[in-house]
Amino acid sequence: LLAEDKKDLSEKIRKIKGASSFNFNRQNKLPKGSRLWARRFDFKLITTNDQYINTCRYIETNDTHHIERWN
Repeated sequence: LLAEDKKDLSEKIRKIKGASSFNFNRQNKLPKGSRLWARRFDFKLITTNDQYINTCRYIETNDTHHIERWN
């Protein structure tokens, strides 16, 4: 996710979380206001191509890193 600064990033994350929570809750007939996301998020600025590639790999294989959570 590209952002110009921390404030811009926070706003974009807020919108993504809000829209996805709304749609998920509606599709699953959950009560309005049901929580889907954690309140906060961590971020790391990617500054090199290697770091970008490693981050993409991590995201692509994240579910296999935490398989015990999904069983």
